[in-house]
Amino acid sequence: MGKNKKLKKYFNLFSGYHRAYPDFLIIGAQKAATTSLFYYITQHPDVEPPLKKEIRYFDLKYHLGSVWYRSHFPLKSKLKGAKITGEKSTDYVFHPKAPQRIKESGIQPKLILLLRDPARRAISQYNHYHRRGIEKRSMQEAFEQEPQMVSDLYSAMLQPTVLNQKNIKNYIRFAYLQKGLYLKQIKRFEEVINPGHLYIESMENLMSEPARVVKETYQFLGIDDRFLPDDMTTQNEGSYEMANNNEMLQWLHNYFQTDNEALFKYLGKRFPWGK
Repeated sequence: MGKNKKLKKYFNLFSGYHRAYPDFLIIGAQKAATTSLFYYITQHPDVEPPLKKEIRYFDLKYHLGSVWYRSHFPLKSKLKGAKITGEKSTDYVFHPKAPQRIKESGIQPKLILLLRDPARRAISQYNHYHRRGIEKRSMQEAFEQEPQMVSDLYSAMLQPTVLNQKNIKNYIRFAYLQKGLYLKQIKRFEEVINPGHLYIESMENLMSEPARVVKETYQFLGIDDRFLPDDMTTQNEGSYEMANNNEMLQWLHNYFQTDNEALFKYLGKRFPWGK
């Protein structure tokens, strides 16, 4: 890290008490176009972006404390009027302690959750880690071995983050199927947040109707919904993800079918999944 970056980092930390808490969090899901939505939100003139878009405080770095967390956000003096700030960390929705940690922090941010066909999401997540060399197993092996691995690592998620970084990361990385069981995760958040503080949409609808979803997101955040971002291109898109996985995709659609139907019934709307 260069000298100027170090100085800026220390300044931000020492000024943490004078910095804002987030007004909104994009809490997930991983591989569900959250980078694109965050990009659209932070183009709005009433939104001050954080110094780092994915801070991962409530899942991996909770032990660093609230002042460290606030050091990533703008000074309060920059948020005069109706301006807001926020971040996106896509594993907040999956971490079993994240909802309670957010509640205990004393903040009441609005939460945005983008979902994706869990079958395609699982394949995308696997390919992401396999391409980076983190996942060495075949896709079939990874999915078949997941229940035992997740069970073995779950207790680590409940321990102090400073002592369990490797186990927590492995739990988050290799839970390909568990991350797609959305209803359980949603209910966990709804137990602790204020009513009306969770907006849920799908990646598929964001891709097919970006203007509508962005407008609804602005309305949810309480900022001018007449604004249209200059750049509505898709961010961080990968075209390789579904190649040669048709058989596995069908198996996953069957695997998630019951949970998907329960989710749609709970939300009172359907998403274009399983096609």
